[in-house]
Amino acid sequence: MAWIKASLRVWIPVLALMMGITASGGYYIASACDSIIAHPSTITGSIGVISIFPNIEELLKKIGVKVNIIKSGSMKDSGSSFRKLTSNERIVFQDVVNEFYERFLEVVYKRRKDYFSLQELKKIADGRIYTAPQAYELKLIDEIGYFDTAMKKILSEAHLHEATVVTYTYYPKTKTNIYATSMKKTSLFEEKDYTKIFQSLKSGFYYLWLPQLTN
Repeated sequence: MAWIKASLRVWIPVLALMMGITASGGYYIASACDSIIAHPSTITGSIGVISIFPNIEELLKKIGVKVNIIKSGSMKDSGSSFRKLTSNERIVFQDVVNEFYERFLEVVYKRRKDYFSLQELKKIADGRIYTAPQAYELKLIDEIGYFDTAMKKILSEAHLHEATVVTYTYYPKTKTNIYATSMKKTSLFEEKDYTKIFQSLKSGFYYLWLPQLTN
């Protein structure tokens, strides 16, 4: 999560406090901040891109279901779940993944180029996850700490003596989300089962760490 704290006519620092699993897309977002602080139990990293294409062709054969496709071009049904990917489709999708990955590296490197070279970044950006201490050692984060640590740092960099932490939601939504959760809550996710959300992912390109794929 990220906070912006400022008073009139001062520089506006942006700080990311990473808690829980803040890997892949979470780290991508945090990379835009001036400083990154990770909770001691944070899982982060997983710098990379993944694309998922389920293939249920054999299952459909077993239950006697056939799918008819009428298309305007040979690549129009690329990534279809009803058949295997062709070698040409693999090349096309790999090119897209590579392009997104290079963009990811560019974003991270832009903010952290004082700590490592682009080649050094590529060695650690192979999709693996890191604990907070590991990420700190690799210079992927600036500090390990807690909410109070982040508040003290943001106040110091903004040259403020004190500030009020507020949360936001938007009309007509009244239910809170992970960006609008009260800091008094013990869990930013309010005990929501995000595993079920991940399992419902459809074909596409994601900045996500998906541990269930290794099972």
